[in-house]
Amino acid sequence: MRLRSIRRRPCGWRAAIQNAQLKVHDGRFILRGKSLTLDGGKLVADCPQAFEGIGYRVEVAEGITFVANSGSKMTARCEVGGGAITLNAPTSVTIAALGIDANGSATDAPGGSVSIEASISAPAPSPADRVPGSAA
Repeated sequence: MRLRSIRRRPCGWRAAIQNAQLKVHDGRFILRGKSLTLDGGKLVADCPQAFEGIGYRVEVAEGITFVANSGSKMTARCEVGGGAITLNAPTSVTIAALGIDANGSATDAPGGSVSIEASISAPAPSPADRVPGSAA
């Protein structure tokens, strides 16, 4: 696995996972940092011993980014049921590449959960965008 820190700043690490995996078997983990970029990398939770409750939480001070067309992916899959993936970023979460998968891998296994906690902001509409007759 190649997990490299890009820069050290007073408020935390910026991490990039490039063409590698961060994997947990039969368990859960929390990854905290300033930001996270997946560039061909994968975050994986699996359960070779059929433990339930697998998954992970990613908490960053800035954003989470999947580099487009890089093969990056987040998974939490198990034969007995899907895992839980939670992403917490106060700014942006950009999902591209292979995306997020939290399904059960057996035919009759229940699915997992994906939760994204992020601030959503949109600019105020300009006067030209307003519909005539609507409130300002």
